[in-house]
Parts: sequence; C-alpha cells; structure tokens
Amino acid sequence: MNPMTDEEKDMLVRALPSGQIYKLYADQIGYFVRSGTFDYIDDRDPRLQERGVEMLDALMQRGSVRHEAKQLYKLTSSGFEQATTYASS
Repeated sequence: MNPMTDEEKDMLVRALPSGQIYKLYADQIGYFVRSGTFDYIDDRDPRLQERGVEMLDALMQRGSVRHEAKQLYKLTSSGFEQATTYASS
C-alpha cells in the first residue's frame, strides 16, 4: 500500500478529539465528507469534495477509520494513534 498522503494525515488530525468523520449527502451537491468541523467542500475547487470522499475510502482500507453507522465513521485505535502523532509533529 502507498504511504499515507499529507491530506489523509490532515483528515485524521481534523477528526480529533472525538474521532468522528461523517460522509454526508445533499441533493444539490452529492456526497461530501466532514472531518471534525471541517467540510471537504469548496465552490471554487470542486476537486476538494471528491478528494474528501476518496481519502475517507483510503483511510478505511488502511484500517485507520471504520464505518460506525449510517453517516458516521470513527477513527480506529490505530487511527487515533496516527492522528495524535501527526498532530504533534
């Protein structure tokens, strides 16, 4: 597996301290991700929305995030460890 990107690390850090990430849906824009209080949406850069969804999928494949229920995703134990390490560096 490829090394974790800086963007993926940032998504983990943004989920602190609760460890919550949401994959939300809005009729006008489709799926988007919220990590902590940060929404991966920017009208000036539509790539951000798609990148957020892709990063969430990648973090799940790495075992850093798990799907909890409906729209809620949570950091795993290793995800919390990684996020804490990245936040302090």
